[in-house]
Amino acid sequence: MPEHCLVRLLYSASRTETDLCDGKGQFEAGALPQVNLGMMQSGLLGRFSKTTDSLIPSACTAKTNEDSLDRLIELLTWYFMKLRDANPDRWDEEKGGYLRNNFGIAGHIRLLGEVCLLM
Repeated sequence: MPEHCLVRLLYSASRTETDLCDGKGQFEAGALPQVNLGMMQSGLLGRFSKTTDSLIPSACTAKTNEDSLDRLIELLTWYFMKLRDANPDRWDEEKGGYLRNNFGIAGHIRLLGEVCLLM
């Protein structure tokens, strides 16, 4: 698990870590409702095949659920750090230049899922 909380990266310092994360740097339930939806829609953890009734592996699929989530958090942390570094002025805007709001974050997660499908 990355040392810092992904949520802390996505939100400005005006919110405290405890607003969004538990003491271990994990997402609190309901803290970012669209992020969960974006992760599920992205397919980064894999996709379920109704035909074969099984999971089709994807970019972050690992042997265990915990390892898969660790890979997902690592990928998302890397991606959003690169996004922040490429757009510092927009990132620092009060509303995050629509990069850090729930819908912007979910959209980027879905985009990342599509990019990973092409690789």
